[in-house]
Amino acid sequence: MRAGWAWLTAAASVLTLLALPQFGWCWSQHRFLSRQEIIGAAIDEALSRKRVRVLASTPGALRSTFYDAAPYASRAAFLDANPGCCRIAPAVGDEGSFVPWPERWCGWIPHNVRMVYAARYRDEAGAIRAVEVTDNVPVTSCGRVAR
Repeated sequence: MRAGWAWLTAAASVLTLLALPQFGWCWSQHRFLSRQEIIGAAIDEALSRKRVRVLASTPGALRSTFYDAAPYASRAAFLDANPGCCRIAPAVGDEGSFVPWPERWCGWIPHNVRMVYAARYRDEAGAIRAVEVTDNVPVTSCGRVAR
């Protein structure tokens, strides 16, 4: 009887260890990342973009133009200009990006950061303008953006 319990305990321990990444466990850092760290990774990715896509609609047509980004000076400046911009959202569904099930279940991409923010760019005249961007940023359990 004891051997049965030992086997069951060992199996439950192995399954728990295998499931940890699905819930955001980072093996290389031996910890769960905080919400601020996960959202910070998504913000850093947005700050690193070199181009901003602007859609302009005219009667009967939709025009897409890319402009040089005018990034915010820091993560703090981004958050000051875009309060409430970011939250961790479901990895699937209407407001989530599509993360294939192996990536979700194996814990490779357990987080999805939903971002709605003003992306700054320089227009043809060099003036800084902004356009609202909605983005879903998949983040790994160790805080890397998975794009």
